[in-house]
Amino acid sequence: QVDSKVVFAADVVLNGTSEVPSVTTTATGLAVIRMTENKKLYVKVTATNLEAGDAMTFAHFHSGTSAVSGPVILGFYSSSADFGTLKTVSVDDAFYNTLLTGALYVNAHSTLRGSGLIRGQIR
Repeated sequence: QVDSKVVFAADVVLNGTSEVPSVTTTATGLAVIRMTENKKLYVKVTATNLEAGDAMTFAHFHSGTSAVSGPVILGFYSSSADFGTLKTVSVDDAFYNTLLTGALYVNAHSTLRGSGLIRGQIR
């Protein structure tokens, strides 16, 4: 339950073709993102159709446009067990403002694709 006004909401599709460079994979995903006015971030990422022998490892937000691999600015999943769970994170002003106005994407990594399996651009 969200007890504060939602100021940002996005459902972001994740796929291998959005990775930089592009990744050929059957895996896809969805990042459900909500930010409240009191700087609480709610995020849930699901990943499906992984190749045999692959497992998700971690997911995070990066700054950057769709044409670049930018730096990590906030991690939220650190194991395969985290995928599909709702995480709530209190964020600082810098992340809050970047989410509302900056170039940002979600990246999810796996054991076979350590540099990134699926990605979705927020802005």
